[in-house]
Amino acid sequence: LADLIKIQPNVAVVIDKRLKKLFERTYPSINFFGISEDISHLDYNKHISMGGLCEFLRNDIEKFNSSFFKSFITDYNIDDQITKLMPKNSGLKIGVSWLTFAKKNSKRRSLSSQQIASIMETNNHTFINLQYGDIDSQLNEINKITKKKLYQVPGIDLTNNLDSLSSIINNCDLIITIDNSTAHLASALGKPVWILIPYYNDFRWMENSENSIWYKNALLLRQNKCNDWTLVTNNIISALDQ
Repeated sequence: LADLIKIQPNVAVVIDKRLKKLFERTYPSINFFGISEDISHLDYNKHISMGGLCEFLRNDIEKFNSSFFKSFITDYNIDDQITKLMPKNSGLKIGVSWLTFAKKNSKRRSLSSQQIASIMETNNHTFINLQYGDIDSQLNEINKITKKKLYQVPGIDLTNNLDSLSSIINNCDLIITIDNSTAHLASALGKPVWILIPYYNDFRWMENSENSIWYKNALLLRQNKCNDWTLVTNNIISALDQ
């Protein structure tokens, strides 16, 4: 979008309503509409799907390197409120997300409660829950496995309140997440992100590289065997213990 408005200054975008405020702050010159909003009054000459822009604006690797996009802009007031709710422990504040509820490949992409607990319990850092969805049973399971509790920022709906979720991410020092929407949100917010990539991964993560063409601040941690996170989790544990 940052590239598009350089060549098409009059742009309107239909988007998930949960993202509307975040995008409006980041792109004040664009008119955003929630998916359910009436756009019958719009008079436009061209239309395209968001992903279709890649054909014109990201058709070689160099185009990724010259992007005009910097990062999403969070709400300053929400940032301040979240700062007051964050734990004051020593060490890093690390946001974690370990599940996807996508119909395709969800089991292959997700981590177990035991795997998350093993990452949490061997270091002095504080872990912040970023996992959306109905996960009460998983949270209880993780907190039973490890003596170190996964911190839950009180009163925040992580599924629907993406402005507050963005501010929680903004208040973290590091994000560790599987390949889900949290990976993209955190990366687009400009935070250091470690993304756990399954052996058979989505095309957007390319192959044989720890770097992402989409996000310069993301580190890709890839499985070396299908459905086996052992190497990845061991490397994370080792890195966090240093």
